[in-house]
Amino acid sequence: MNLRKTPYLILFVVLMSMGIGTASALVTITLAGDVNIEGVLGIGINDAGNNDVIKFDDGSETLQWDESKNRFSLSNELAIDGPIQVGAISATPVTYHRFGTTTESVHGLLGVTDVFIQDDLEVGDTALIDGWLYVGTDTDSDTDVICMDDSSCSESLKWNTNLGRFEFSERLLVSANVLYVGTVDGFDDYFICMDGPGCTKAIQWDDGRGFFRITDTVFTEKTFQAMPLAAAPVCSTANDFGKLYVDNSDAFCYCSGSAWIKIVGAGTCS
Repeated sequence: MNLRKTPYLILFVVLMSMGIGTASALVTITLAGDVNIEGVLGIGINDAGNNDVIKFDDGSETLQWDESKNRFSLSNELAIDGPIQVGAISATPVTYHRFGTTTESVHGLLGVTDVFIQDDLEVGDTALIDGWLYVGTDTDSDTDVICMDDSSCSESLKWNTNLGRFEFSERLLVSANVLYVGTVDGFDDYFICMDGPGCTKAIQWDDGRGFFRITDTVFTEKTFQAMPLAAAPVCSTANDFGKLYVDNSDAFCYCSGSAWIKIVGAGTCS
């Protein structure tokens, strides 16, 4: 007989005599010290209809298999030194927390401070984001939408990739004193478009020519006021054609493309 295995043989005989390993076992065993098991530890495998519990501390803290809810439950908080994988046991391990089975490949998630959610995320209250929010960055060829108000996305802020623009589903109210348009680089023409696709009705800042342009007739129900200029603006090229200004002598002047022409007033437009 192998004497090194004798204690285990004695323990096996004792457990069998107490009914451990059979369906009729109703015995509590208390072990003082470490227990090393090489193989599978089965808990409650002879009766699949009951809740199975591992107790800790004074018995008040538990890890339980809840049969009715078909899930494990812990009686207290859980701290994990490593990433969490939810959705599949066989998924390839990653270094970040993952809900799903696919692998993130765009944003460079690296460690346990990063979270990847493969599909939808619903927030029942306020979502606080201390940093950047990226929408639709997996591909730059599709339309990206932020939905509001109801589940049918009847109100939205949309990036229309085909037309290269943002689209609001309703009116936009700006409560600030200033609305900035085109302040990123300062070297392009910028438009405020109206009246449907194509931007045929617009207020445009022409950066190359240095003025605003309105693409259709202007009608005002109030006074239109032009402030007099101390010196005549440039009027020497085709780009200057059509400019209007008022001089200090109350002359209302028009640029022909090469010279200022007085329309009305006492001044000389010079």
